[in-house]
Amino acid sequence: MRSNLNTVKVSTILERVQTKVDVEPDKLYREIGIRSHGKGIFHKEETSGKDIGNKRVFHIESDCLVLNIVFAWEQAVAKTTTNEVGMIASHRFPMYSPVQGKVDLDYLLYYFKSPIGKYKLGLASPGGAGRNKTLGQKEFNELELKLPTYPEQKKIAQILSTWDKAIAQLETLIELKEKRKRGLMRYRLDVGNGKGSMYRFEDIVSWTQLGTTSRGISSGGKAKKLVKMGNLNWGGLNLEKIEDIEGKEQELEAFCLKPGDLLFNTRNTPELVGKSAVWKLSCSQYVFDNNINRIRFKDGFRPEYICSLLSNGHGKARLKAIAVGSTSVAAIYWKDLKRLKMSIPQSSFQVKTVELFELLQNEIDEGKRLKSKIEMQKKALMQQLLTGKKRVKLDEVDHG
Repeated sequence: MRSNLNTVKVSTILERVQTKVDVEPDKLYREIGIRSHGKGIFHKEETSGKDIGNKRVFHIESDCLVLNIVFAWEQAVAKTTTNEVGMIASHRFPMYSPVQGKVDLDYLLYYFKSPIGKYKLGLASPGGAGRNKTLGQKEFNELELKLPTYPEQKKIAQILSTWDKAIAQLETLIELKEKRKRGLMRYRLDVGNGKGSMYRFEDIVSWTQLGTTSRGISSGGKAKKLVKMGNLNWGGLNLEKIEDIEGKEQELEAFCLKPGDLLFNTRNTPELVGKSAVWKLSCSQYVFDNNINRIRFKDGFRPEYICSLLSNGHGKARLKAIAVGSTSVAAIYWKDLKRLKMSIPQSSFQVKTVELFELLQNEIDEGKRLKSKIEMQKKALMQQLLTGKKRVKLDEVDHG
């Protein structure tokens, strides 16, 4: 019969590691930082000892648990490796080495990256929201954790690591496919540019319309889903976060999106203004707001191809050149956009190019769906293993 999880205090399984650095003014040092949400360590730019001044800094040691005390409640926790040896950290990044035979460091890192671990780090970070929620060393040491035996910890960490490797391999495959798509896009658009005829943008457009100014929910109206500039990417759409609005049905119907509509972002930051995407859903529930210009094209001009032209490096540069505004807000007005000149090939070339792009994008999307599915499965398994709801059998544990 299996034993229950053991309740232990952090102070009995971790030992504080702090070797102070005697900072030399003329020497260069590199500090570490820790991303929230368990995203790991990053390395800062080198800085001189003179710039560090009297700040207390410590040597990084490998294979330690390290936390950012300001954002520990947000799971700013990581494991140091040989990559960080020779670097330094301020007093805001305390390090702890595991007590041999008491806790497996990889297991403990998974624990603190889980919901129960986040809850525990929150308990040890008293105070208000944000920077006032600082991890207290005493509170952290007094935390009580329920852990399985040391051999079981190691096995659980190995299991979860296998899932992480599978996810990482999928990420690499997706990145390679995205790189391949970008390369083929550049090639096809360059070929199309050489084969094409020159048009002013207004000569290929049949109709434009700015979106609705309606916002919020009012009683008696019919609800619609509002597509805003934040839902647009360069050449794509993200509808995970969508706002509901209500208004007079007849007014909102005029803004219902149709397949083939090009959505052009007219106002945004200088880096994002001009991003566009093609609407593909056959659903009358979606409308668009007044920071988006809906554009429809004449026969013979594929909106997906035009969108690709506007979303590539050269297209972005040309849009940036006609944007007006400040360093924080920029706009592209129709009076300037309509004069934009574009080289566009025959319809048959556009169709073949769009079909190729969509085939490649479908492969990428399928990879992302699979990755998301595996991540959800790993998250569920991780929750069961770290809370003891699912146990590793003793005869499955490698004691060697």
